[in-house]
Amino acid sequence: MKDREWLKIVRIRLGLTCQDIANEMYVTKATISNIETGKSKCKMTIAFYERILLDHLKENPLRDIF
Repeated sequence: MKDREWLKIVRIRLGLTCQDIANEMYVTKATISNIETGKSKCKMTIAFYERILLDHLKENPLRDIF
């Protein structure tokens, strides 16, 4: 599995859309898509996305995500 594929998997399992994450990050939906597909190389943006997902996971833990 590619390093960033888990972002999309977890996002979907949490019931979040690209637009939901984009709204929290104050970026475009395309930015989220670029992160998930590996087109974005900005480590700060990727880390921010990861932090948002981790915060959501604390509130809504998932089981058997892989």
